Amino acid sequence: MCPVATPPAPRARSTSITSKLILTNGSLSLIDQIVVSGSRFATTIAIGRFCGVEELANYSLLMSLFLLALGIQQSLVMGPFSIFSNRSSENADPDYPRTVLALFWLLALSMSLVVTGGAGIAALVGPAQLNGTMLALLAICLPALLARELVRQLGFAALNLRDAVITDTIVACVQLTGILLLVLNGMLDAYTAVIATSLGTAIASGLYFYRRRSRLTPRTSMLAAVARRHWNFGRWNLGSQVAELLTWHSLSWILLFQVGLEGTGIFAACMTIVALLNPVLLAANNLMAPHAARAFDQGGIASLRRMIFQATCGLGALVGVFCCVIAIFGQDLLELIYGSPSYASGVGALIIASFALLAEVIGDTANHALRALDHPHVNLRSSCLGLVVMLILAVPLIHSLQITGAALALLAGSSATSWARWHALLAISADPSEEETL
Repeated sequence: MCPVATPPAPRARSTSITSKLILTNGSLSLIDQIVVSGSRFATTIAIGRFCGVEELANYSLLMSLFLLALGIQQSLVMGPFSIFSNRSSENADPDYPRTVLALFWLLALSMSLVVTGGAGIAALVGPAQLNGTMLALLAICLPALLARELVRQLGFAALNLRDAVITDTIVACVQLTGILLLVLNGMLDAYTAVIATSLGTAIASGLYFYRRRSRLTPRTSMLAAVARRHWNFGRWNLGSQVAELLTWHSLSWILLFQVGLEGTGIFAACMTIVALLNPVLLAANNLMAPHAARAFDQGGIASLRRMIFQATCGLGALVGVFCCVIAIFGQDLLELIYGSPSYASGVGALIIASFALLAEVIGDTANHALRALDHPHVNLRSSCLGLVVMLILAVPLIHSLQITGAALALLAGSSATSWARWHALLAISADPSEEETL
């Protein structure tokens, strides 16, 4: 008699509960991302329609710096937390979230000081295209903007998204109300839009931490140990995130110096339309890291490979259909959304950038698998390859083809990154004993 093999009921019940949890969190993650991306999209469109191409360019440049800071936070704080807190082998410290909160504030304030220094340098000796006022505003608003993302990622890491949805709904309401009032009073520009967003994030994040002040008071006694552990794990992903963000967002700065604010603004308009799929893609991304960690922890490489393959097929098919829609209706979308025929000149860049998004999505699923396998250094090499390819091509292509050349450089860089990640992941999956050599 084999008692272990006889009772199938608990497994079935466990599978049912897990499936319901995934479905519930998947729905909440999608709702949350619709709220976040919808409010950002509405803000960008309002600037593009009511303020013109140059203000849209300024806003996109501000957002590119914010996204770089967010990538650093994700790599060194919340990325490692989402992995470590979902490993059954870890003896989790109940005060670990408090220590992570202290680490977040240390990093956020440090980045704010760095941006402040950059603002001072730009004001004194910077070129005309570099706006010191813009950097100073970002330095003031950065901690509040990053705190909102911390709240969201705490929910994603714990696979408990209710708080993230509530926080982001408050932010969206305050932000969009502020944007509407600014439009009605003729005061909307890139800077007031950032202030309105920061006000919403400060209110929502403040309410979240106040309600949980007894459980989420920052703890510093283990800060050095946690910071060291996060750095040892996250330094590879930090390099990967920074390289990937530079691949996508440094093009705005290259365009600024090569073609000026108008070309930068039209390129930003195209990238905003490419971001229409963000609610679905980022919702999937927010859940993929913890699910990939659990899949590998519970079922090994075979389970992880199965999950990543399914995610790649589903997301790839979705983005492929989106690319076809952009190729057919891209010019109409630009004119409809921004209300000016001047934006239609970017239709070629828009179509090419949509295929760059497809390449990025295909590579992103492999990114999560490699992180779950503790191979973030492979992601770093892959992202650096994509950045180098983009930078080599960007200047000559932009010189020849303007914003269309920028989109071509982006497609080349994203494709190189995706190829390198999948090449490494397939090698590890085929021969796990060679993981350390990759």
